[in-house]
Amino acid sequence: MTEPEYLALQHEAYEKGQTMSEWGRDKMLAESGSYRDGSISKHIFTELVGLQLLLINALPPLLRGEHMLAEQIESLKRRVQTIKRTKAQELLAKRAEENEANGRRTTLREGPTPPFDPPRALREL
Repeated sequence: MTEPEYLALQHEAYEKGQTMSEWGRDKMLAESGSYRDGSISKHIFTELVGLQLLLINALPPLLRGEHMLAEQIESLKRRVQTIKRTKAQELLAKRAEENEANGRRTTLREGPTPPFDPPRALREL
């Protein structure tokens, strides 16, 4: 890369408020098929939903001072593994409907998500 090319790219990065490495990373990931179609973001979102399901269902008894047997924890883990993808898809569909009603485009990489009530939306194990 020549110095003028580097300076032009550096200028573009700084205009976006990014360092050269941040800008370069974003450009390379944008060209990656799995990043572009959102599969990485969807996978991460699904895992976060799984963690939330696990916490919502495991913490209340623990906070009440109850003990969970290893079998109970394993059963909860299996149930979470079974339904996390479905719950994540339901939440994304709900968000898409809300965004469509408000005339906005839905992506996983946009700003803050609309609020939802996690216990009601995720508690149905």
